[in-house]
Amino acid sequence: MELTYAPQEKPKSRAVVVLIAGVFTTLLALVGVWALSTYGDENIMGWYGNYVIPAGAILVGLVASSGYGLASWITGVKIRKKLLLTILLLQFLAYWGAQYAEFAAMGTLVEKSTGKVLTFARYYHLNAVNFAWKKKYGEGNEAPLGELGYCFKLLEIIGFVGGSLLVPIGLMKAPYCELCQVYMKKKRLAVLPAITARKPKKKDPADVAATKAEHQAAMEAATRQVAHLGQLAEAADAEAFRENMKTLQPGRKQAQKLPRRTTLDLVHCRGCVSGYLLPAMEVGKGNKVQRVEMANVHVGREIVTAALARP
Repeated sequence: MELTYAPQEKPKSRAVVVLIAGVFTTLLALVGVWALSTYGDENIMGWYGNYVIPAGAILVGLVASSGYGLASWITGVKIRKKLLLTILLLQFLAYWGAQYAEFAAMGTLVEKSTGKVLTFARYYHLNAVNFAWKKKYGEGNEAPLGELGYCFKLLEIIGFVGGSLLVPIGLMKAPYCELCQVYMKKKRLAVLPAITARKPKKKDPADVAATKAEHQAAMEAATRQVAHLGQLAEAADAEAFRENMKTLQPGRKQAQKLPRRTTLDLVHCRGCVSGYLLPAMEVGKGNKVQRVEMANVHVGREIVTAALARP
């Protein structure tokens, strides 16, 4: 097959840009943590949810990794296993670098009980065994946890490094065009009602049965419409596809409010204008939406262009 489109070759050094950007935002995040601890008496890394979830460390990790994600999206560098492992190593080293920088900034420290100069290892040990929760009532802290404090230091490391990987891992799963080496865009084309708005009269069995049948009919109709659009797309019938899409737009807002709906998205590349249709079933509203994606339908330039054209 003769190619009608050839993207420009992109420099291999783009991955270095991603790493530099990530290291930069990591430094900013850790400096921010240090500043809040020093001048605001607030230890963000010590925030825990239900005493076991290192919420603060995860939050700092997310902020720290923003540079990796932003640079990856802008440059089009795909986050793959090798790059992800490099990010993991850098974030692990960044944690220990921040710990040592905090220790070094204090100057020479002497342990009262022994009179010896504190090493970094000893300093970290004392921090761990003296880990204590703030009192719920009144000022001050509870009794130190002793050796158990190491468990929370471990959770702190896991939270920071794990939080740093959330954005890169999310990008690993993002649609990507291998030809153009860019992340693909997504556009919502249609929202179809997969249930009716009518509620049954619970005390009327006949009405309950009739409403259930209406709900089932609505879901089957949405499935047929999506399948028909897929057939038109596979046949590269751009005009018929465009006309069918127009007929679905008027009821889109009403369908979006229903507790069950079928959606149709176009995932596409702006460079080579390739893509695929992604139908899905959504159940629920707000933050409690369960989404089940169906088999996608690969489409050509004609359908992508037709789908992106304004109605």
